[in-house]
Amino acid sequence: DMIEQLRVPSRKATLADKQFGNVRGWTVRTSHNIFGGHGWRWNKPGSAWYCQHLWEHYAFGRDKDYLKNRAYPILKEICEFWEDALKEGPGGKLVVEKGWSPEHGPTEDGCSYDQEIVWDMFSNYIDAADALGVDKAYRDKVAKLRDRLLVPKIGKWGQLQEWVEDRDNPKNHHRHVSHLFGVHPGRQISPVATPKLAEAAKVSLNARGDGGTGWSKAWKINFWARLLDGDHAYKMISEQLKGNTLDNLW
Repeated sequence: DMIEQLRVPSRKATLADKQFGNVRGWTVRTSHNIFGGHGWRWNKPGSAWYCQHLWEHYAFGRDKDYLKNRAYPILKEICEFWEDALKEGPGGKLVVEKGWSPEHGPTEDGCSYDQEIVWDMFSNYIDAADALGVDKAYRDKVAKLRDRLLVPKIGKWGQLQEWVEDRDNPKNHHRHVSHLFGVHPGRQISPVATPKLAEAAKVSLNARGDGGTGWSKAWKINFWARLLDGDHAYKMISEQLKGNTLDNLW
């Protein structure tokens, strides 16, 4: 319901945002509400992340009526936003312009975090169109856009690069690992489909370490589970309960 209520006010806010220009669809930033309020101007692919929730709700229950009448129209209009908002970078690859890997690093084009979220959103739209058997022409257009997206790179010390430029520091233990969205909750990177990228994600995780706040540890647990390392995930769950959970389970 919240996502549906965001559509009209966020459309107006997106059109008023000079950074986007005359685009279709809409997006949201880090903080927002159903009245069109937008706070911090970070997290440009906020609406694309919301698309994942819409798709996964359908994927779990397989309710075609929900997909057709509630989820699909939103998925399509957010695809239209990114069709208009993506920028052509070097080599003809499409990038999110002036993005940011949350709470870490510079503002620049093609951050892995942004790219992976948009890739996931395009994939969810394609699957939704296939499930409903609709909009084949636009579905194929989105598939071509997805194929043109700049994908994550493997850096000089075997890590998954957080940025286009290979500047990751192996001694940096920052609690955020935003550039692993493609591992979790996204689906662009997996040990089965993309084993080299999955290994690079492990290198990044090991370099960042297991420390962090309670929520960041929870994310790392999910990363290790998606990377099929149950022993490491179990180790971190045990540490989470011992060191980051109070007696009342908070």
